Amino acid sequence: MPRLALPIVLLVTLALTSCASPGQTPAAAPANTAPSTECLTAMSDLAAETDDPKIDPLIAASLDTCATVSAWMGALREHPGAMALTDASFVTTALVGVVCVQHSTTATCKDAAAQGIAG
Repeated sequence: MPRLALPIVLLVTLALTSCASPGQTPAAAPANTAPSTECLTAMSDLAAETDDPKIDPLIAASLDTCATVSAWMGALREHPGAMALTDASFVTTALVGVVCVQHSTTATCKDAAAQGIAG
């Protein structure tokens, strides 16, 4: 997927998934865990990459390296460009759910599934 299309797809998906259905409550924010140096490096590497074929493997690497939803979100807040975001305010649990659709076997997505953030 071209890098410019990624923000549009993410924003549309976030808009559609951010609201809970009637009778449902949205997933709670994860416990605050500071990202490790390795996690921040993985996110920084992702933010620096401009070659589209290399981006998806780097997303998966960040999700495995960060290991928890809280750590991954914390690293992404420091490097929002890693997911082609212009502002850290777009870093939400809904975004984690979207990213985990393709990366469900990673450590962060397993944590997200355990917290009810991702399926």
